Amino acid sequence: MTKQEQKEFVKTCLDSLESHFNKLYDQDKIPITWDGIELRWFINDMAKTLNWSKSSNHRKQEYNHYIFTNNLI
Repeated sequence: MTKQEQKEFVKTCLDSLESHFNKLYDQDKIPITWDGIELRWFINDMAKTLNWSKSSNHRKQEYNHYIFTNNLI
């Protein structure tokens, strides 16, 4: 992917998450008592649903190694 394609992909994923959250919020399915803690957990859980890849364990291991060695998270 080019850098521009990467940016567009990330934006599409984040837009999808935002749209899904707003739909649930408008349907009163998100508790008003949730603050930043629960909302972060929920965003994390929603993001996990975007894992559509059927890639190999080797590729995931390479990814995890890169994230760890480059302090990205």
